[in-house]
Amino acid sequence: MEEQLIAAEEKNGSLIITVLSKQLQMYHIPDFKDAVAEILETKPARVVLNLSNVDYLDSSALGALFLIHKQIDDYKGRMALAGISHAIAIVFRLTKSDQHFKIYETLEAALV
Repeated sequence: MEEQLIAAEEKNGSLIITVLSKQLQMYHIPDFKDAVAEILETKPARVVLNLSNVDYLDSSALGALFLIHKQIDDYKGRMALAGISHAIAIVFRLTKSDQHFKIYETLEAALV
């Protein structure tokens, strides 16, 4: 049986997509992108990607986040990232990816 990679719930007018896996890497990315794309078919106005469980992501995961951001942007939705660990925040800063995403320290802050 496949590991469930994400869970989705609606809260405060936002669709929260929580990544359940501790590692988001190339082996998971095709399934991850498919699962998120299926959820995005409803074109939610605001999506918060909760990464609080993730302690490692690779370049393919970063690429997937950019793709998801573009998909949401294409239908005029908004996307935010929440709960990024210190280690992942460093990766975002080093790659200047933090300039492309709205990032909140906690899920609660993202929902305000």
